Amino acid sequence: MFSRTVGFVLGAAIALSSGSGIVAQMIQVESLDADATPIKGNPFCAEIKSENTHVLADGNRIHTTDDSRLCRDSEGRTRRDVQLKPLPKSSGQKIVTIVDPVAGLRYTLDTKAKIAHRTPLPVGTMPSLAPGTGGWPAGFYAKSGASELTTYVPNNKMAPNVGEPQRSTESLGDQTIAGVHARGTRVTTTIPAETMGNEQPITVTSEDWYSPELKVTVMTKLNDPRGGELSTRFTSVNASEPDRSLFTVPGGYRVLDEKPEPLMIELAPQGSSSAP
Repeated sequence: MFSRTVGFVLGAAIALSSGSGIVAQMIQVESLDADATPIKGNPFCAEIKSENTHVLADGNRIHTTDDSRLCRDSEGRTRRDVQLKPLPKSSGQKIVTIVDPVAGLRYTLDTKAKIAHRTPLPVGTMPSLAPGTGGWPAGFYAKSGASELTTYVPNNKMAPNVGEPQRSTESLGDQTIAGVHARGTRVTTTIPAETMGNEQPITVTSEDWYSPELKVTVMTKLNDPRGGELSTRFTSVNASEPDRSLFTVPGGYRVLDEKPEPLMIELAPQGSSSAP
């Protein structure tokens, strides 16, 4: 299964068990560089809904939704809150990422253990959200192997000696999304046969709706035969300055310095609650 997302990538949950049953569930969290370009002077907070629909070979249909919140302050700091859906033997849990380009740091908040995982931001790798780019690197996030952990497979790591993916771009005009003016672009990518063992070419379409006012992408739609349809959309926007406290580590958290690599976070047990 392939999907593309923003903010961070969530791997499959891993259950740690003993003779008495499941004792803990862990989830892998791999942060990207940022959800929105660290631009000064364009603050906002937005509620976001993501939907993923995947039709299996036998006709079965998998449909999932996620709600999140994205904020950016006037200094370019961003914060992303994602509420994870409850899994068996676990409660829903919030995962928070704070990207501070001023300090050059990223924090991933484990709201259950009250730990702030601090990692340095790679120099010169903050993504661009120019119209048509969507702000994410070109490639795919692939769940594979027995553990079904999520890894990034860039286009330049595909099979050698095959043709380059063919891309075409078209303008979709303007529309208003969550009260914000946005301009749309569709990119169609055709992956040649035998690039990754595929017998026939694979066509992937991606729509990007960018707000010149907020300087952020407010809606994306990805249609990939390998992973189904994925859409992410701002459902409401507040363009006032967010509270400064949103971009700092809350009191009572222990700060751990980490290497810039995926984290394993234990999910809250069923019946418990967590708050940032």
